[in-house]
Parts: sequence; C-alpha cells; structure tokens
Amino acid sequence: MIAAVLMLLAAQSAAPAARPTVGNEAQARAALAKQGLSPAGVNTVINTVKRRQPEGQALLNRARQAAQAVQAAGARRPVDVNALEAALNAQQAAVAALARAQQSILIEQLRASSPADRVILLRGLAPRPVPQPASRPR
Repeated sequence: MIAAVLMLLAAQSAAPAARPTVGNEAQARAALAKQGLSPAGVNTVINTVKRRQPEGQALLNRARQAAQAVQAAGARRPVDVNALEAALNAQQAAVAALARAQQSILIEQLRASSPADRVILLRGLAPRPVPQPASRPR
C-alpha cells in the first residue's frame, strides 16, 4: 500500500511542476482512507511522502539511469564484461538505496501513526505465498 502511494506520488513528480496535482493526491487520499486509515493517518502518509518526494525522485532517476546503462552495456558488441559488471553493480546499489528509502519512510510513518493505523500500514507488508508451478500429471 505504501509503495503504491510512493509510486503514485513519484509519477506525479515526473511532471514539469514536480508537485502532486490535486486530483492525484485526492486519489491517493481516497485509496488510503478506503484501506481504513484514519484522517490523521492519511495526512501522515501523504505529508511524509510529499516531504521525502525529492529524495525518492532522485533515487528513482538513479535506478532508471542504471537500468539504461545495463541495457546499453548488454547491447554493445562485443560485450564489454567489465562495463556490464559495473552497470549491474550500479543498478544493484540504486535499487538497494531505493529500498532503504522506502523502509525509512515506512518507519517514519509508523512512528507518527496511531496503533490502529500502524496495523493498517503493515497489512500491505504481510508475506504473500510464493506461487507454485502446476505439477505435471503422471
């Protein structure tokens, strides 16, 4: 749930204005309220994401650039393995930094939320069963 809000707000920042539009923020607020967050919880989530949006956008851009570098390095012929390794390492670092930022935002939101809102925020983190391949009939 948090990741969806982060991605929604990050997508908004890709616009030239780099600020959430009223419609998209209203959609995010409605989605959070629908999940059962209190009005204070909704404000906490939205305000935290808005405040941390520049950092998140920078990390998303870094991850996109790293992915493009991996694609470019893999497309070169002959393949420069050292360049590909460096691009993969940069991509791994960018993705790890993004994950750390998401975790930091979640912790910040949890600390600022009521106990009831914490339960709702954590609901989206519940482990999902790993899909098992269908067994072949014998």
